[in-house]
Amino acid sequence: MNYASNLNKAFSGVLLGIMALSLIILPANAVTNSTLTITTNSVWQGNPITAQNGKFTATFDAIPNGNNMDGVIGLSSQLASKFTDLAAIVRFNTNGNIDARNGSSYQAQTAIPYTAGNTYTFRLAIDIPNHSYDIYVTPQGSSEKTVGLGYAFRTEQSTATDLNYINAFADAGSETLSNTSIQSNSPTTSTTTTNTNNSITTNSVWQGNPITAQNGKFTATFDAIPNGNNMDGVIGLSSQLASKFTDLAAIVRFNTNGNIDARNGSSYQAQTAIPYTAGNTYTFRLAIDIPNHSYDIYVTPQGSSEKTVGLGYAFRTEQSTATDLNYINAFADAGSETLSNTSIQSNSPTTSTTNIQTSSSTVNISTSTSNYYGLNANRIITEADSMSASADSDWWLSSGAYFYVNNGVGKSITGSLPSNDPWRILYNSTNPVDTDNGYHPQNIFRLVTKSSNQNESQQAYFNVSKYWLSSSPNRNASNGIFFFNRYVDQNNVYYTGIRVDGQAVIKKKENGAYYTLALNKVYSGNYNQNSNPNLIPLNTWIGLRSVVTNQPDGSVLIQVYIDKNNTGNWVLAVQTTDNGSQGGSPMTNTGYGGVRTDFMDASFKNYVFSNSSVAVNSALAPISTLDPVSASVPASTYDSLILADNPVMYFSMNSSSSGHETDLSGHGNDGTYKGGTPSTVAMPNGDIAADFNGSSEYLTVPSNPALSIPTTGQLTWEGWVRLDTLQFPNASGDGYVDWMGKCENYSPSCEWEARLYSAVTPENRPNRFSAYVFNPSAGLGSAADWQPVAGLFKTGMWVYVVAEYDTTQTPPACSSAYPGTINIWVDGVKQDFAAHAPTGCMSQYDIAPKAGSSPLTIGTMAMDTWFKGAVGKVAVYDHLLSQAQIDAHYETMTGKTPAGSCGNTCTITNP
Repeated sequence: MNYASNLNKAFSGVLLGIMALSLIILPANAVTNSTLTITTNSVWQGNPITAQNGKFTATFDAIPNGNNMDGVIGLSSQLASKFTDLAAIVRFNTNGNIDARNGSSYQAQTAIPYTAGNTYTFRLAIDIPNHSYDIYVTPQGSSEKTVGLGYAFRTEQSTATDLNYINAFADAGSETLSNTSIQSNSPTTSTTTTNTNNSITTNSVWQGNPITAQNGKFTATFDAIPNGNNMDGVIGLSSQLASKFTDLAAIVRFNTNGNIDARNGSSYQAQTAIPYTAGNTYTFRLAIDIPNHSYDIYVTPQGSSEKTVGLGYAFRTEQSTATDLNYINAFADAGSETLSNTSIQSNSPTTSTTNIQTSSSTVNISTSTSNYYGLNANRIITEADSMSASADSDWWLSSGAYFYVNNGVGKSITGSLPSNDPWRILYNSTNPVDTDNGYHPQNIFRLVTKSSNQNESQQAYFNVSKYWLSSSPNRNASNGIFFFNRYVDQNNVYYTGIRVDGQAVIKKKENGAYYTLALNKVYSGNYNQNSNPNLIPLNTWIGLRSVVTNQPDGSVLIQVYIDKNNTGNWVLAVQTTDNGSQGGSPMTNTGYGGVRTDFMDASFKNYVFSNSSVAVNSALAPISTLDPVSASVPASTYDSLILADNPVMYFSMNSSSSGHETDLSGHGNDGTYKGGTPSTVAMPNGDIAADFNGSSEYLTVPSNPALSIPTTGQLTWEGWVRLDTLQFPNASGDGYVDWMGKCENYSPSCEWEARLYSAVTPENRPNRFSAYVFNPSAGLGSAADWQPVAGLFKTGMWVYVVAEYDTTQTPPACSSAYPGTINIWVDGVKQDFAAHAPTGCMSQYDIAPKAGSSPLTIGTMAMDTWFKGAVGKVAVYDHLLSQAQIDAHYETMTGKTPAGSCGNTCTITNP
């Protein structure tokens, strides 16, 4: 993930006011020079170095500007704003000696004193893969001395995978850092090959295959055959399986003028004219740099030498902030093309530790297969007696009453059907035992695709929100979450998936009889039908992938992979070969795919159905790898987007059952739930959020200067809220509740507040969202208000709120005696400052913000009003967000483009 751009912007004003900076960024084995003067004003300063992920040597000169000072110099993955950001650290300490960090403490092999004004040349031999380093220093006029050997990275950075910055800070005294030199010794590389052969026609069906996830520099090569002249076909790499052109980042094209070109930001270009001929093979080589969002493009026409299409081309504009690339895709508007022999060679570490390999033979993808299958359009699918009777173009729901598709997430019934629902009545008469008298048809949920494949790969992420303790004798250890593979009918099919007793399983059902072909324990624990009936974690997105491939000897290879924590790290959970020894001959013919769940409320997303077989490992992962572990890795694409914008605190708000929320930004601002355990609800993208009861439940976060406006002069907070009621039962006398704030005890440590009004209030402020800021003594605060038109918000509606405080600039409508402004957005629509000034001015009530000791609380602020509703995806930044960033956050969560307007009141045209 590339943090450099936004962090440099955030710190540039501070740095330029303090120092003269000379910086040259060069390739590996090059020298980077910088001079930083650090004073005791508690301002962290740093410069980027050539990014490192292996073994390298860092040398630099440092001058202590006083004796018995306290100053550190260290290397970090991102620009440092606190000590725990540093991995390898040297220090001028208060006892007058030099030491270095070794895990949890500072140490030195021998006493090495320092003298004010002298130059000390440090040499750090750093081994990132082993998270260790050797430290040497040469005092002015002396020989090199050893500070320490084999010291461990600072404990908080014990798993760091890259170092990209050198930083300096002094608590007491000052120091000067200069002449930094970085020499790379052995950059980490990995090589993975994925072979595909996708035949794309003009039926507007996007097709693609996963590659080993990439987030650094890598090279992609592939062969492409245009099947006609003057066609219009693209091949491109993307973060998620592409369903439209704007999903692609790096793109090559056979264009309608008969030449080859590539995407450069907002347009297609080529350095020279390179014609193509139908039926010939063109080998493309793309050297891709994700952190810098650029790539070089080369092509070798059949029988010719390599030619340059373009150098330093920018990712497609809509993907200008992409942080990873995980798929290769192909599509033709006119004509057709064949993609094959894709090879991925990583030059830097990736987010995935699993290699993707392929079988030795090339497998064609049928042009009738839709890879990203049937979760694009919002709709409700009703159970049908047969596939031909199903009105849906993609799915046949054979059991389960209803299937809901919303914003890319498919769901079975959640909760109980009403007593008068026709499906409850029908199931009560036909199968009351398995469906709890018809109230839970989702207990026997069966969903089948309308397209079929032979050699197939299926992939999806499942989320179980509730397990029903039905009294049915059919509720047992073999229930779970499964794929149908080569489905012929309900009596002839392969099942693959995870059982509630924690076993990954491959089963065969032939002529109505079940045969268990393979089992492997993937979730620990002892299953008990009553006391411990489900070992599959609840409210957790779990990735499943099945691969079914015919073998030359007539057998069928079946494999199941699992991604436990939605990290992109797939491991082989169970595999077997069906050679006919159980249940008769292997099932080698074409069949349908699909999903099955038992006795649970379940959702799934990112479903992929392809007849390109992809194998991931040659050996089963050990149980220790498969057992559940808590993960600090972002749980969704939305989380990754937020983290790319460099918050100082970020909660996904999906861990209320644990009693804690981990700060996913890595800054350690973890939260603790108090007053009870909030329930959970699904957000528009399917992620989970905490639902507060409106009377006692809240999350508290210890005070940190990073959460205060004066730290940088700019502060942004954002979050998603869902209103469980429009009239809050525990509101203030003015009719508002605080859903978040840093003002727990009012005076003397009040700072800022996120406020929401009830539908009916004494001052006629129906459902107004406000961002307030206070003096430490509390009292009247200045605010920005987003006043909706009456009736705009409904119960159960998710609303996205962003507020920004900026004391670095003051518009003419505000008094410069109290500099600064407040702005607020709802669903990406900004309030109209001109219509409400001096509302929106810090000077409205003479506010001069100060950092205080108050904790940050979510669900309330001062325990005198209580928000009843859900809160998700809360982030705080020490800088301002752009409108483009706000739009991207909203679009990624909802799939919609922000639209609306504000004057005296505000409206949203795309809620």
